[in-house]
Amino acid sequence: MGVLPNSVVQVTYKGLYENNVMMMVLNYKVLSNDSAVSYLSDLNSIITKFADTAAGTILTLYRALLPANYTITTIRAQQVRPTRQLFMEDSGLALLGMHATEAASGNLAATITRVSLAAGRKGVSTLHVGPLPDGAKDYGSLDPTYKAAMASLAQALINDVVIAAPSMVLAAQILHPVGAAVPSTQIETYRLGDTIRTMRRRTLGVGI
Repeated sequence: MGVLPNSVVQVTYKGLYENNVMMMVLNYKVLSNDSAVSYLSDLNSIITKFADTAAGTILTLYRALLPANYTITTIRAQQVRPTRQLFMEDSGLALLGMHATEAASGNLAATITRVSLAAGRKGVSTLHVGPLPDGAKDYGSLDPTYKAAMASLAQALINDVVIAAPSMVLAAQILHPVGAAVPSTQIETYRLGDTIRTMRRRTLGVGI
């Protein structure tokens, strides 16, 4: 049995900056799936789609915002609603960021806020895209060229994802906690942050 319609699949891009693991996590509701094969085969098709490096794909638009000293190492896919199932990942990647400049800090990011039709805090979800390349900074704001590239990624992230084989359609979602009456809410539009934001990350010290 493949990934069932109305389930939610989570796709994660993992990368390394100065030996720190950083991630971008996306959630999608399966609107339709004509697959007659296995769950793992469907996950493999999803990973292949999100690993596409052609012009205009999510991966390429994402890499355009990442500094040259950041490396995407892994793409993972997993069903997370209505139940959490086994994940599959491609961990053999070594895809460098495509921005012309490097990042001097791993704690600075740009933000894309994805918005649903629901009111309140549960109706929005903010992605921190980083680390921020040094050339994307305009004092405390974002360089206009970089912000235009952010808009391209943001639009791609709210569009339906169509996978040709098997025939599968995925819709971008805001994921809600386990046990919520509605597992997820569909994303309708986006807002771009105008200023640089700080990412707060847990830092583990060895021997401290």
